[in-house]
Amino acid sequence: MSKMGNLDRAIRGNQDPLTKKALLAEFYNLYGFYPISGGDATGDETFTLEQVNEKVNTAVEAEAGKHKGTWYENLSEENRNSPSMVKFKDGSFDDVVKGYNELEGRIGLKGTIIPAEGSSDQVKADFYKAIGRPETAELYENPVFDNLHEGVKSINEQDIKAYKDKSFELGLSAKQSQGMLEWHLGLSSQRLVDWDKQQLDDKNAASTTLRTKWAAGYDEKLALSNGLIKKFGSDALMEKIGSDPEAIEFLANLGSQLSEDKLGELGKSNMGMNAEQAKLEITKVMKTIMDTDQSDPTYKDLVQKKNALYKIAYPNKAPVGAAI
Repeated sequence: MSKMGNLDRAIRGNQDPLTKKALLAEFYNLYGFYPISGGDATGDETFTLEQVNEKVNTAVEAEAGKHKGTWYENLSEENRNSPSMVKFKDGSFDDVVKGYNELEGRIGLKGTIIPAEGSSDQVKADFYKAIGRPETAELYENPVFDNLHEGVKSINEQDIKAYKDKSFELGLSAKQSQGMLEWHLGLSSQRLVDWDKQQLDDKNAASTTLRTKWAAGYDEKLALSNGLIKKFGSDALMEKIGSDPEAIEFLANLGSQLSEDKLGELGKSNMGMNAEQAKLEITKVMKTIMDTDQSDPTYKDLVQKKNALYKIAYPNKAPVGAAI
């Protein structure tokens, strides 16, 4: 129980009103000084309990005020004149303790002050050095490209230098900078891997769709589409259209409508095969034709494919068995 609690208990043990003599005696026993000026403990003046509490509080506050600032006067001259102490001259010792606790909270494990808003460049530089920032941006390690997508490996030296400079500006340690760079490159690499997979999936899906629709005429119509792109487009366009079945079909239909003389190297006789390859393909197509009923919807396409292959295998001869 606190001293005030002890005094209150002592007071409550007496009758109300309490005599001045009893009040002074109880208070002095607890605090060592009198709450009423004069220190006369012989008077017969009485006080109510409310008056007692008021006088006790006033006395305690006054006594505390007497000691305010005395801690500063007891310092050595050197410490009193210290800029760190002068600002506490008119304060209490609690103010000093509070300031110390705040300062301690800004001290790092190595005794380095953690920069605050508006800290000097030197304070920041000392802190960055303490946490592991290299002396210069050039001393950050270069990225490791093992097991990364080829597209990521194309990053140039200028980009790497820019990243190092930014890491240095932000005060990143060597470990932090390397970790962030590896994370970023890894993320970029995975996105490119996912993109490649999606492109391949789309291309396979387009191929499946057109094979189902064109059946035996797939190779010939695809050759027409690719031929137009090669003649009038680019490899990049070929890559883009390769996963779009509607675009491929449009070009194939366009190619089939062009006359033989306008097609030139795009003619149906040019399917990207040489003569020997065409002869091997004819054997396969002939076997399929033999196994296919003439009422089958694919039969006509098979015959057209065979005729187109003959133009490649035997460019100077008329197709054999064209009426099949």
